[in-house]
Amino acid sequence: MKNKIQAFLFVAISVCSFYSFQFVSAASVDFQVNPLPSEKQVNQTLSYYDLQLEPKETTELVVQVTNNADHPIVIDTNVDHASTNSNGVVEYKNSQQFESVNLTNDMKQLVKVQTEKLALKAKETKELTYTITAPEKNFDGVVAGGINIVEELEKENEDSGKNKSSMAVQNQYGYTIALILHGEKEVTKPIIEPGKIKVEQVNGRNSIKFPLKNTSGMFINKLNVNGSIRKMNEKEVLYTTKIENGQQAPNSVYNFDIRTDGKNLSPGKYTATLTAESKGNKWKFTQNFTISEKTATDLNRTAVAEKKDHTTLYLILLICGILLLLFIIIFIYIHKKNQKIKKLMNELQKEDSAS
Repeated sequence: MKNKIQAFLFVAISVCSFYSFQFVSAASVDFQVNPLPSEKQVNQTLSYYDLQLEPKETTELVVQVTNNADHPIVIDTNVDHASTNSNGVVEYKNSQQFESVNLTNDMKQLVKVQTEKLALKAKETKELTYTITAPEKNFDGVVAGGINIVEELEKENEDSGKNKSSMAVQNQYGYTIALILHGEKEVTKPIIEPGKIKVEQVNGRNSIKFPLKNTSGMFINKLNVNGSIRKMNEKEVLYTTKIENGQQAPNSVYNFDIRTDGKNLSPGKYTATLTAESKGNKWKFTQNFTISEKTATDLNRTAVAEKKDHTTLYLILLICGILLLLFIIIFIYIHKKNQKIKKLMNELQKEDSAS
């Protein structure tokens, strides 16, 4: 929402069937995009698409794509609805990996991509067209999504990636343009409901997820969440996680991850407490849950062992070693000095006796 166009680096790992991503500079991308202004734009100062349409009304969105490279490229494009990942970050792609709630109007269903694949010669510019049709009935709040434009991997690189080890990494570059459709009325009061706690494993790490369901058609911004786990009827906190300045997409589920910090799970009954705050709105949820013997055993068996950080210990040992070395040097120096003084005193005594 905050950036005009967010450029993402999609890291395709052959052992997995999905893309993860991180921000990259536009200089890393072979192409650039330019979303042309829409006459249906609500806020002209915004650079992403921020639209208002009447029920069933249709309009076209046009994005210019320029190949900056000296070789031809192929561009793939799609539209997806907004979701929220477990880190409290809104995503505009791979919605199948995330959960939604009360999603009456799905941006994927409202937008038709005219050309899903676009071939560009070196230095060539072409246009991508997207047709968006408003829902049949008026709605409150916003429908949120994004236009994703990525460079297709060359076939030989794709084939070679399949032949490499499972740890091989391929880089795929692209852009996401936020797409917001406003309803008849603005929603100003967010509604968050708790979901059922899930005990599972993510990337080899044991995880206790406390779902937060944003059932309202609005973004929840500057969202601060604090979650803790303790044994039922006990005061000692076993696990705790805090995230500040997060964001939750409309009609999305934020599976808040209360991290176990690599510790093994123990079977038993637990109580989870979660507090959330956004711009003066506050929520507090408490939920009891049980970790069965089987669940604990199965997850602990496949969990990645925690790698302990011995940096502090190494630093203490280094300092002690240096101090010990200095002590030995000083001791030897003083000992030699004393020897010299003793020898000098003996020589003076001999001279006195001789005289």
